[in-house]
Amino acid sequence: MAIKPERKVFLKHLLYASFHSVWMIIFSLIWLEQVNVFDGFPFMNDIMDYKEYIEKEILDIKPSESITDNFLLVNTSKNNELAPFGDGNIANTVITDRKRLTHFLEILDKGLDKDLKFVKFIILDIAFKDTSLYRANDSALQAVITRLDEKQKIIIPADFDKSHKCFEPLIIKCRKGISSYKPSFLKTQYLKLSYILFDSIKQTPLLAYETVEKNNMKQHNLGPFKYYTMEKGGWCLNTIVPEFRFTNYDLRPDSSNKPKYTDLGDWNEDLTVDSNKIVIIGDIEGLYDKHHSMINQTPGPLILINAYCALEKGDNILRWHYLLLLFISFMYISFHTFYKNQKNLNAKSKKSKVKIFIHFLKSRRNYLLIILLTFISMFFYHFFLHLLILLSYIGVIEIIMEIYPLFKKKKRVVRGKK
Repeated sequence: MAIKPERKVFLKHLLYASFHSVWMIIFSLIWLEQVNVFDGFPFMNDIMDYKEYIEKEILDIKPSESITDNFLLVNTSKNNELAPFGDGNIANTVITDRKRLTHFLEILDKGLDKDLKFVKFIILDIAFKDTSLYRANDSALQAVITRLDEKQKIIIPADFDKSHKCFEPLIIKCRKGISSYKPSFLKTQYLKLSYILFDSIKQTPLLAYETVEKNNMKQHNLGPFKYYTMEKGGWCLNTIVPEFRFTNYDLRPDSSNKPKYTDLGDWNEDLTVDSNKIVIIGDIEGLYDKHHSMINQTPGPLILINAYCALEKGDNILRWHYLLLLFISFMYISFHTFYKNQKNLNAKSKKSKVKIFIHFLKSRRNYLLIILLTFISMFFYHFFLHLLILLSYIGVIEIIMEIYPLFKKKKRVVRGKK
């Protein structure tokens, strides 16, 4: 039975729309992975504000867990000492109190000697670039960190020298990871995070996650292109906009006035450590270590926690049902943009204002669908598609679709005169 010409044209248009849908998925993911243009403008900050408002005020979504359920927060903001003048220092530098830090790490080490599940892992978010006034304190600290490192229970962040392909030297020897975010185009705020940088160097949250969960991220090369997989999750993205599950708001005391973190100097032998948690030691209050993010000034340890939670929740995993959602949505948008919408794009209507408005919404439903798809992607899949870029991309296509027929008509008139 022969296929009707109209049906054949419809199927051909549907096939072309499918090809364009695949391209839009690739385009969206490439933008998320590689491009920072327009990311630093207030537009993305407004999107985050709207998202938070909808979650808390409209949908009334309550946090499923507290930050203290899985993390033990130890604040070093008020436990400092001065590094000595000299040894390359041109002025006295504030550093973390080595003696108090050593005392707390010894408590953890003794607990791990009795039970390796005493704590899951320790992220020591402190820059060990300067020696302390008393070298014996540095030696004692190195000794306990070495013991923890041998148990594969600790990691410290360090800067990476890209030109020499090595970590910047620190006074403490230990397993290291990068602690670096991907700045916005204007380099004004923290936005994206790449878990693997410089081809093979992994971020501190990723190394901690791999050690705790035994689920490694791997980089693969396909010619000049790179793609990434998780051992227990399949294809994934290396660069994402981490969901801020925990903010400064979550650090405030609860209704019983119980603090969410403990100062380093308050620890003694009588205090008990909640077992089987990840210990975060650093400037929790953000007095010395804070970054401008889309949700205001954020302490460095809080960024590490959210980056870890993103891996734990699988935010970087490319799930098949998410890709199917993108494919169907983009295919409809493509078909509507290239074919369906062109029939009525310039149609004049003598109907009522309400019907004219409804007609306008129908003719622009591709834009409405992009907005809806973006929020579904953020709320349920934690992938931040760039709304402004997608709207602009479809808008440019529609402008071209309007101009091209006019160009063809003019060309035909000229040929007729000849």
